[in-house]
Amino acid sequence: MMAVSIGEAATFSYNNPTKLFPTTSGYYKSPAAGRTFDVSLDGQRFLMIKDATETSRRSTANMVVVLNWLDLRQRVVEK
Repeated sequence: MMAVSIGEAATFSYNNPTKLFPTTSGYYKSPAAGRTFDVSLDGQRFLMIKDATETSRRSTANMVVVLNWLDLRQRVVEK
């Protein structure tokens, strides 16, 4: 993540870019996704989307979808 300071004169001027903080590979950078970060209102923090690692993909919770659960409930209650 880089920053460039700009001049306050009537003509446009800017300084060399400086690195704000190191970013490692793995941060989501898809051009199709648009901007994948935001800055806090006070300008002191960033929120960035980070790609899931292979380990975290395997450890995510599973979702179970039950169809016709009212029928299933009736069958359980009838027993």
